[in-house]
Amino acid sequence: MRKRRRLPTRVGRQTAVFVALAGGMAGTAALLSWMDPGWPAEPHNLSPERLLQLARTAVFESTTIDPNHWYEVEVFAGPVVPSRGTLLSAADSENAHFIVDADGRLVRMRGWAAQKSITQAPNTVRVQVSASTASAGLSLAQWSTLRALTEALNQAVSKDLVPLPVYIQPDLNVLSARPPTESRDEIPRRLAG
Repeated sequence: MRKRRRLPTRVGRQTAVFVALAGGMAGTAALLSWMDPGWPAEPHNLSPERLLQLARTAVFESTTIDPNHWYEVEVFAGPVVPSRGTLLSAADSENAHFIVDADGRLVRMRGWAAQKSITQAPNTVRVQVSASTASAGLSLAQWSTLRALTEALNQAVSKDLVPLPVYIQPDLNVLSARPPTESRDEIPRRLAG
C-alpha cells in the first residue's frame, strides 16, 4: 500500500515563499554589486590620471553629447547610499545626472545617458554628493572624484575652451576636503579647471 504524500501546511508555504524572496533579493544585490566593475572598491587610492580616465568613461560612454545643451554644473548634497547595489539600482534618479557616493565612487544616471535636463535646473549638469549630514562635508575621495568629473565634463561640453561654471549649494560643506590654502570662494574656480 502506498502512502499518501502530505501536503504542506499554510505556514510552511508562506515560509518557503519568504525564504525564496529573501534569497532572490540577496542574489540581486550581489549581482548589482558585481555588475559595476568601473570603480574599484577603494577609489581614494587612485591617481588623478586614473580618476580622470574613469570620469571620462562615465561622461562619454554610450552617450551622444550635445555641447550646446549644457551651461553649468551644480553640486548638491544628497543622502548616503548604503551599498553599491542600491547605488546602481538608483540609476534612474530624476534628480541628478551623476552621484558621487560616500567613498568617492561615481555613478552615471540614466538622465545623462539620455541627455535629459532636470526639471528644476534646465541646462545644468547636476551632481549629487552623498553625505550623512550636510555639515559632515566632502571626503578627500569625493573631492578628487568631483575634480575629475568636472574636468571630463569640460572636455565634453565646454565651448571655446571656456570651462563650465561650477556652483556648489551652500548647504554642502566643502571646507572639510579642501587644501588648507583655499578659501570657499576659490573652490568653484578650482573645480572648473
